[in-house]
Amino acid sequence: MEDKDLHDKLCNQQSELSVLGTFFKYPDLFFSYSDSIKNNDFSDGATRFFHVFITDYLLKYSNEISPALTNTFASMDNTRLSAYRKFGGWKTIDQMMGLALDETGLVRQIEGL
Repeated sequence: MEDKDLHDKLCNQQSELSVLGTFFKYPDLFFSYSDSIKNNDFSDGATRFFHVFITDYLLKYSNEISPALTNTFASMDNTRLSAYRKFGGWKTIDQMMGLALDETGLVRQIEGL
């Protein structure tokens, strides 16, 4: 088995996207559970980027999530904006929010990360 195949079997990207989607959709849950999740819990560059993005966004910018606010926040730093665009920007966030969990489901996913 190739290393990539093993990595894909060990990482559950659907769970990671659900956790991130929950934080974007329900920012208050981020503050309750952010200490339980570290950036190295995420399996790829996109999910790690959006974890850092939501962390910085909620801690330094706003606790309201909207396309206009997230786009503005992304544009405040050229490196962040470049990665935001590379990984799909608001469209990706919106898709992740469609995978959002309730608090019980979030706890189960966090335990599985």
